Amino acid sequence: MTGTVLLLPWIQIEKPITIGDVTFCTFGDALLIAGEARGQLEAVGSIYVEGYTLGIAAGRGEPVPHIYPTVVFVAENDKDGRHARDAVDVLMLSTILENSIMHANGATFAHVMRWLGGERGFMVDITPRMHGSTRNLIGAEAYLEMKPPHVGPFHHARRLSMVDALWAAVNSPTGDDWHEVFDTLRTATSESPDVSMDLARSLMAKAATLLTHQLGMPDKKGPLLARLRALLGRLIAESTGDAYGFHIARVWQAVRDHRNEFWHPEPWATDTFPFMGQRLVAPMLLALRMVHAVLAARLIEDGFAPEDGELADDVNAIEQWIATLAADLEKGLEPVRCPVTFMARKKRVDDTHDAFYKLRSRARLARGVARAMRTSSA
Repeated sequence: MTGTVLLLPWIQIEKPITIGDVTFCTFGDALLIAGEARGQLEAVGSIYVEGYTLGIAAGRGEPVPHIYPTVVFVAENDKDGRHARDAVDVLMLSTILENSIMHANGATFAHVMRWLGGERGFMVDITPRMHGSTRNLIGAEAYLEMKPPHVGPFHHARRLSMVDALWAAVNSPTGDDWHEVFDTLRTATSESPDVSMDLARSLMAKAATLLTHQLGMPDKKGPLLARLRALLGRLIAESTGDAYGFHIARVWQAVRDHRNEFWHPEPWATDTFPFMGQRLVAPMLLALRMVHAVLAARLIEDGFAPEDGELADDVNAIEQWIATLAADLEKGLEPVRCPVTFMARKKRVDDTHDAFYKLRSRARLARGVARAMRTSSA
């Protein structure tokens, strides 16, 4: 049994999840297979709590109820746990892209490596610092770690087609490039109070640029936009009739414009697009769907997913969905002044987000019908 585990404190699963050759175990299952390391695993895995339960337990004079992490056993030959952490990133990204609003975010997939050797009940914590890093010896029995309030819930929602494509990409010869994309999106989607939404949107622009860029290509709008149009044009027809060609490319440009405004001291000339006139879909969520589309297109281009599969449906549905986003979506909505107007706006927001999933279902149905017709005529 390996002496190192990866703990995901804020994910509680009911049964194992397997990604490639990496298995995410329930804490109970992990204890059963930990062997001689069971006691140490129990100690280091019993430090996590929900913040609101502390006061309740104290008021009742009861022991603090713990939450137990999901566990990944790190292979002996997995240097620095990179392979196991790749599986976490795949789980993270496939889940976030599949979920609707108010669900899992990057912080949900926070993880820590623990060595199960050494003296029972003690763990070494390595903290990055500006001067390098510090190592602290912590007694697990006298230590509690509270779940941050901004962590979103995990609902296991992920699609195998996206999981398989991401896993193939990160284990390919271009895996290091995908690591950079994952690292960028983990911070961008963390929803941490330490990461402003302006900074997060600029990181979305970085991710979109990384996915669009090719080796030797100038990092300038003209070549990158031409490259993006070619990338999307493999899967869907151009629809905007302007220099961008696609609604996805318009969002790509808006996100890059925001990044330029964020990082440069002088005002930046920006284009105006119809989706900027609505407030039902937040700019950050619109940026996420754009990255979703470009990511899917890139996975298809690189041969990690088929051109006529579910990821192509994602691109098709996102293009159609962005085309519907305009100021008239809010027609008839009154300003929020009471519970009735609040609920009316909330329903409109939910319906607008859910429209993407309905469009994708139609795209899948259309693809299935077309495939059946080809088969029957063959």
